[in-house]
Amino acid sequence: MRFTKFVVAASLLIAAPAAAQEKGTFEIGGFGRYTGYPSKAYQVRGPDDNRVGFGGRLGYFISDKIALELDGSYNPTDLKADQPNVPSTIGARSRPLVHSLYHIQAVYNQPLGSAIGWMLGVGPGYHKLTKGIDESYVGIGAMTGLRIKPTDWLNLRLEGTYDVIPNGFGDESNRYLGAQAGLSFLLGGGCDHSTDMIGIRPTSATLEPGQSQTFMAEASYCGKPDAVVYRLSGPGTLDSLTGRYVATETGTAQVMAYSQKGKLMSTANVTVRAPAPPPPPPAPAPAPAPAPVMPAYTFEMQMVHFRFDRSDLTQGAKDTLNTVANTLKSNAGVNVDVIGHTDWVGTNAYNMKLSQARAETVKKYLIEQGVAADRIAVKWRGEEEPAADNGTAAGRATNRRAEIKQNN
Repeated sequence: MRFTKFVVAASLLIAAPAAAQEKGTFEIGGFGRYTGYPSKAYQVRGPDDNRVGFGGRLGYFISDKIALELDGSYNPTDLKADQPNVPSTIGARSRPLVHSLYHIQAVYNQPLGSAIGWMLGVGPGYHKLTKGIDESYVGIGAMTGLRIKPTDWLNLRLEGTYDVIPNGFGDESNRYLGAQAGLSFLLGGGCDHSTDMIGIRPTSATLEPGQSQTFMAEASYCGKPDAVVYRLSGPGTLDSLTGRYVATETGTAQVMAYSQKGKLMSTANVTVRAPAPPPPPPAPAPAPAPAPVMPAYTFEMQMVHFRFDRSDLTQGAKDTLNTVANTLKSNAGVNVDVIGHTDWVGTNAYNMKLSQARAETVKKYLIEQGVAADRIAVKWRGEEEPAADNGTAAGRATNRRAEIKQNN
C-alpha cells in the first residue's frame, strides 16, 4: 500500500516543471532491490527463494553536489526451517520474513561527464523484521553507485548498499548487502547564476572624428547565450543592436554592453583625438622644423571578470588582456597595478587568497604576452572593496574582478 501511494504521488509530480541536478531540486523515484541477509544471525531458505524487493526515495539538493535523501524498501523472503536461534522456525517447513529498511542519508554527487555521475552516501538506517521475526533495530548505512542521465529530469540510478547493525538479531553484528536499480525524476530547482557573464571586446579604442569601431559582446544566462544591447555615454553615435560606434568630436566616451536577462554590464573606453595637424610650411632656414611633441599617454583603467570561485581566465578576459598588453608594449613608460577582488561569498581569509590568485593570473598572462614583469605590481583586496551590491547576482558578478590601473 505504501508503494502504491508513492507511485501515485510521483505521477502527480511529473506534471511539475523539471530541472537538472542543482541546488533547490527535488528528486523522487522508485527502485528494485536485491538484499543479502546476515547468514550468521539467521538464514533464508536458499538462492532460489525470493530476495528481491522494491522501494522508493525522496531527496532534496541543498547544493549542486550534496542531497539529503529519505528512502524505504520492502523486502520479503522465507526463513529456513528449524533454526535454533529463531523459535518460530522450529518444526515448521519454513516461515515468511519481511525486512523493511529505511535510510536518511547525505549523498555526495560528483559528475564524471555530462551524462554520468558518481554517488556516495552515508547515514542512519532503521531495520524492521516482521512475521517470522518481530524485531527492529537502528544501524548505519552507506551506499555508492552511478547516476546515469539520459535527460536533465530523468536519471537511472545503479547502487550498492552496505548496512551494519552493531547489536542486531541474536545480539550480534548484522550486516546487510544490497543492490538497487531504479529511476528518479528531478523536479523544480532553478538555474545556477554563478556562471552568468558578459564580456565586451575590444575594451578600448582610440579614434579620430569620422572613424568608427564595432564592439562585440558575448553574454550567458543560466548556462545559455543571452541577448546583448549596447548603450553610449559621451560624444558620438552608436547602433544599439550591432555595437558600431562612430566618432563625431574629440573627447572620451564609454560603450556599454548590457545582457538582457542577466542584467550584467561590460564597458569599453573610447578616446577620440583630434587629427594630427598639417605639417608647418617650409622655414626659410634650411633646418627642418622639429616634429610636434605628442602628449604623454594616460592609461585608462581596465577590468577583467572571473567566474564564481575561479581564478582562471575566460576567453573574454583574455581578449581584454591582449588589448592591455598591446597598449603597454606600445607605451613603455606606463607601469600598472593589478588589483584582485572577490564577491562576499566565502570567508574573508579565503577571499583574500582567491583575489591574490586572480591578480597573479592576470600578471602572469600579461608577462606571457611580452610585458616586462617589473612594470606590473600585484595587489589584492578580497571582498573589502566591492564595486557593486553583493546582495544581487549581478552585483556579485561585477565584484569578481581584477582592476588594471596606471601607477606612475
